[in-house]
Amino acid sequence: MKENSYLAIIPARSGSKRLSKKNVKILGNKPLIAWSIESALECKGIEEVMVSTDSSEILNIAQEHGVHTPFLRSAKNSGDFSTSYDVVKEVLATYEEKYNKSFDFIVLLQPTSPFRTSTDIENAITKQIENDALSIVSVCKTEHPSNWIMQLSENMPLDEYMETLDKTKRSQDYQQEYRLNGAIYIINVSALLKHEKLLFSERSFAYEMTQENSIDIDDAYDFKVASIIEQIKREEEIL
Repeated sequence: MKENSYLAIIPARSGSKRLSKKNVKILGNKPLIAWSIESALECKGIEEVMVSTDSSEILNIAQEHGVHTPFLRSAKNSGDFSTSYDVVKEVLATYEEKYNKSFDFIVLLQPTSPFRTSTDIENAITKQIENDALSIVSVCKTEHPSNWIMQLSENMPLDEYMETLDKTKRSQDYQQEYRLNGAIYIINVSALLKHEKLLFSERSFAYEMTQENSIDIDDAYDFKVASIIEQIKREEEIL
């Protein structure tokens, strides 16, 4: 039986409202996007790695780190309202039209998850194979029970929340919950184009990552946390 082919796509547009030039900010000793590039290149199951970007600066960084980026993202899919599905669809269509090349699965790796490892990616691919899954999505344990989350009006009264809160339960009494961490999406290409979205229920499974490896950099505070974790990791390696 033919083995599946996997294309890793790292989406990295130039614009970022919450953290300027986020994808090229230096984390440790290299640009943020380089962390995802290196983990993808180290993964044995991936046939090809590409960076989808509208930025020549990001394209140059990708090439410096061993990724051949054959084309820039279109302006249509570089705006604030472009979806990950739009980006992936454009990549697949361009490979098909320009290079007559297709893949069975895409592995979408957000560059904002720098501590996702090649082992994480390989284990997620293994889970896809073992379960004959059409989709694998990475998750991690939640930090707090979901019923601790509340919606508050402008003056932030707690009346309604306190009425529904079970005050007899401790946090450890709740069943463990999980959340999407945005680090890994492995999706069958045919199913992706059929459903026209990244998340669907058909033959889909979760792959659990540690909370530490699930760090997602969205703003300046996240970047500071990631920098501290990176420094600790580096010091542990030296020791």
